[in-house]
Amino acid sequence: MENDKITIEVALKQHGYLIRPVVGDSMLPMLDEEQDMVKLVPISEPLKKFDIPLYRRPDGKLVLHRIIKVKKGCYITCGDNRIHKERISADWMIAVMDGFYKNGKYISKENVDYQKYVMNHCRMLRNRKVMHPIKMPSEWTILLQLFRMAITNNIFKIDIGFDFNWDNLYKLAQKQKITASIYPAIVKQQCPDNIITLFQKHFDMNLRRHILFDAERNEILSEFVVHGIRYVLLKGCVLNQYYPTIGMREFADNDILYDVKYAKIVNKIMLEKGYTCKAFGGIHDSYLKEPIFNFEMHRTLFGADMQQHFDDIWSRVIPNSEYTNRYDLTFEDLYLHVIAHLNKHYNNSGAGLRYFSDIWLMNQHMDTKDKPYIQQRLKQANLVDFEKKVVQLSTYIFEEKFENIPKEEIQYILESGAYGVFSHRILNQVKKQGKKKYLIFRIFPLYSHMKSQYPILNRIAALLPLFWILRIIRCIFNFSKLNRVKKELMLIKRLKL
Repeated sequence: MENDKITIEVALKQHGYLIRPVVGDSMLPMLDEEQDMVKLVPISEPLKKFDIPLYRRPDGKLVLHRIIKVKKGCYITCGDNRIHKERISADWMIAVMDGFYKNGKYISKENVDYQKYVMNHCRMLRNRKVMHPIKMPSEWTILLQLFRMAITNNIFKIDIGFDFNWDNLYKLAQKQKITASIYPAIVKQQCPDNIITLFQKHFDMNLRRHILFDAERNEILSEFVVHGIRYVLLKGCVLNQYYPTIGMREFADNDILYDVKYAKIVNKIMLEKGYTCKAFGGIHDSYLKEPIFNFEMHRTLFGADMQQHFDDIWSRVIPNSEYTNRYDLTFEDLYLHVIAHLNKHYNNSGAGLRYFSDIWLMNQHMDTKDKPYIQQRLKQANLVDFEKKVVQLSTYIFEEKFENIPKEEIQYILESGAYGVFSHRILNQVKKQGKKKYLIFRIFPLYSHMKSQYPILNRIAALLPLFWILRIIRCIFNFSKLNRVKKELMLIKRLKL
């Protein structure tokens, strides 16, 4: 830093000015470190309020902040993207900003628009909203590269620095549930043996999970045949066929659509096989058997919001030629189901990379004759723009430059993990409804939502107020739920829309 100071002072003395790139985000939105530069000149007169000096703190750090108050022998400064003030000595000053370059265009501090910005943005600190620029982990780009190579089955060795943090890459892959997916690409890279071992163990475990789930599912479905229950395999049970090798696509459960009139028989079958029923009624019944088996037996494909577009699905399924009582979605309906399911997650709690690999791989198998029907159904469901956006993002991820992906989308996908996060769900809902309506909905959910949690409401709708009260009481006396509510209220309070 001392050499830097000498360079600045020498340059100012020799040339009368110095142009330097912006470092850091403290002067946003005026100065962006990725593209803007400042013109510094020697201090020739006492500095005044709203001047932007370059000064050196006692610890040696160079800082470019705005003066918000002038005091005897010192100044009070604050970055335009900060709310905390700093008292600095006049002895710390090195230079003062005379103007800056924004998008290649020079703007003088005397510029009228700049003066308006100062008056509007810099006067009231208490009304200021601090911006948090998006900064992606360095491992993110490598993760995308490895994921692309594995999914497209075009694997080669890439140049990765010796100081690369492989542990962080592994954690990112786990959060996205694509550890097994990128394993084929990982083994071709020059990375530590312990990292390869971690990925290999995860891939082997996922492959074993596939085999065990297939065997367990076939055993359960053989009982369906005995009782004449028709069924359709959904989601991961079907989508794994589009991946280059078995075991690449990770999944958490088996999703099966079944004829709802056999709900009690299905429940009996699952209980006799040692499963615990976690939910019965609503959109799907949930069954769990330790250590790994989780089945979601779907009564319908969606709730009331989307079911109208899939209520005739049984009239469109195709009988499977190999398995009795099994029916399959057409490719078009499978694609529509995946898009609609992704829309539910993405615009609620968020969704990770695995959804985009599903979409991209399915598009590689799509026949042009399928597109008119798909577009017609997308239009009816008001999903045309969303599908277009998802296809474009998947194209950027698996075919084009990663830089084409908007930073906001990268951050959203990265933060969402595989299945979304609590904070995204709150933010998305508050954006749609506003804080007041959102809070009312959370305290008194709609009937359509409540009846999926309390099936008795399907028969006796008048009990809705009673179950609202019951829901509140359960929350008060459930420590984990109460903490979740407190966390939610704090997030809502901090939201600035």
